[in-house]
Amino acid sequence: MDDRWYICAKTDSLWGAVDEEGRPSSLLPLQYKKIRSPRYFDKKDPWFNFWDFNDQEGFVNGRGETKFVRPEVSPPLSINRFIEDDWHLYAIQIAGKTGIIDLHTMDWFISPFEGKLRAFKCTFKGDVNKPPRFLTDQVIDLYIGISKEEEGKVYYVGKGDVVYLVE
Repeated sequence: MDDRWYICAKTDSLWGAVDEEGRPSSLLPLQYKKIRSPRYFDKKDPWFNFWDFNDQEGFVNGRGETKFVRPEVSPPLSINRFIEDDWHLYAIQIAGKTGIIDLHTMDWFISPFEGKLRAFKCTFKGDVNKPPRFLTDQVIDLYIGISKEEEGKVYYVGKGDVVYLVE
C-alpha cells in the first residue's frame, strides 16, 4: 500500500496495519477486533480479513473498500485451513448459505449455495495416479463437491457456478 511495507498488528485491544516505522496506517487504522492478511493475495491491491466490534467480518483493502461483509461466524469454518493455503480460496457463510471466494480476484468462485461442502477435485496435467493436493501450474480446473441431504447426491461445481457432474 502506498509503496510502504505494512504488517497487521495489535496495540492494546485494537488491530490495524502499521508501517515499517510502527506508525498506524491511515488506510487501515487501528479500529478492528482482529485483522489478518491471507497468505495469498494480489500484492498490488491487498485485501485483509477483518473482524469488527459490531460482530461483523469481511475483507477490506488498502483504500478502505469492503467486500463480503457478514455477521461473524463462530467458530470459523474449519475448511478454510485446507482451502485457503492449498487452493487460495476462502469459504464464508451468508444468510445460511456457504459461498467460496477466490482470494486472488476477490470475487465469488462459487456463489452462496445450500448444502454441504464434500470434496475438492481438479483436472490437471500429469500422472493420473498422482493428482495435485494444492494449486500448482498442473491444475487446469478445480471443482467443489456439494451435497444436498434431501437429494442424496453430490454436485461438482466449478468456477462461475457451472455444474459439471452429479454422482
